[in-house]
Amino acid sequence: MTSEAARGRARRTASIALGLTLAIAALACAALPSAAVAAWGAPFVLAPPGTRDTLPAQIAFARNGAAAVVFTTQDEDQPALSTAFVTLRSASRQVEPTRRIPGAQLALAETFAGRSLELLTGAGRADGACCSVVSLIRLGPRGAFGRAQTVVGGLAGATLGALVNVAGGRLLVAVATEAGLWVAQSPSGDRLVSSRLLTAPSATPELLAATVAGRVTFVAWSAAGAPPGPGPRTISLATGAPSAPPGPGRTAVLASVGHRIDELALAPRGRTATAAWIESWFDPSGHYQSQLRVADLTARHRVQTVSLPGLPASGLAFAGDAAGDQAVAWKACDATGACTLDAATRPAGGAFSSPVSLGAVDASQAPAVSVAPGGSALVAWVQSGSPLAAIASTSGAGFGPPAVLSPTVYAADITVAFGPAGKAIAAWSDAAPAPSVAGAVYRPG
Repeated sequence: MTSEAARGRARRTASIALGLTLAIAALACAALPSAAVAAWGAPFVLAPPGTRDTLPAQIAFARNGAAAVVFTTQDEDQPALSTAFVTLRSASRQVEPTRRIPGAQLALAETFAGRSLELLTGAGRADGACCSVVSLIRLGPRGAFGRAQTVVGGLAGATLGALVNVAGGRLLVAVATEAGLWVAQSPSGDRLVSSRLLTAPSATPELLAATVAGRVTFVAWSAAGAPPGPGPRTISLATGAPSAPPGPGRTAVLASVGHRIDELALAPRGRTATAAWIESWFDPSGHYQSQLRVADLTARHRVQTVSLPGLPASGLAFAGDAAGDQAVAWKACDATGACTLDAATRPAGGAFSSPVSLGAVDASQAPAVSVAPGGSALVAWVQSGSPLAAIASTSGAGFGPPAVLSPTVYAADITVAFGPAGKAIAAWSDAAPAPSVAGAVYRPG
């Protein structure tokens, strides 16, 4: 039985017993070449099943190989009933019990500072949905949570956050809501100075990304103007240093009239950073168009279109290492709603490769990308409810065959991250038999 046939049969019989469904999907995994699955360990539970839906998880690695997975559970009918959690996996591969993050309704971002885990979280009023306040809280190496520091208060509505580990152990925090974008930075450790507003009162930030390249920090955002104006068509950029937070901002990219910026990501590129974004518009015939574009954020940047024409691009995933190796992945969907996963890689000092298709991807699911020091690129996605991953070298060797990471056919919201020595973790939500978070570990051969 081929892997595609097994997945199709699993979908048709999913309403029978869960055990039969998993057995059929397992046949699909076994049908893959052994080389495709040899580097991935067996899937394991990162967070036990619960009663609420899980939002996409995030993964962070410490230098000693320990890892943290943070995620949020939410009741769609009662958004105020949301809770943020963290699961730690020690350097010795022991998965610790999942812990609730004190006072947090939403996990916005995380990073390790030495052996301590820094968590950027959001919370609402006692009877309200997130977020009215954004805080930073430390989980120390001995397992104790520190006192939460308020980054920004008096907020309302949807909130975006980014947390960057700057040179010398300093932290950079960026927070965006419909009321504006703030940054705060620690002069040392995790003690932040007062937050600084970077946007004008009329701006409504909709997208946020941040990274560090060399000793320069980059915060980029896209904001809509005052209503009833069009959606965002600019990418604004603020840069900073270890001793000073970013600000003020400038326009780095201006899309054509009638175009808008729908998705945004940053990745380091040597001493600068690269922006990747999805740009959309309607052509003269009224047909929707969208393309993936990139530009190095230099004084004389050149915008390059990476996706192929004809199929709208969406679901942007972009990552890079400190040397400038980069990888990008996205969905290309046709008029019927069928989507393929496309990807391109870029070596340090080189250009992006031509896009390659890695197979079908579920229309509702975005891919995930991570790049290891040294240039290995990892792309993960969900196909027919199964979590898949493929490895490539940014030097142009191309992607190997995909590996099925779990026999489940109820996966969603996959994410990946490389850690030390080329090891990686993939994590995804699994809806069977109840919402939970599962993972698998990649170890290079």
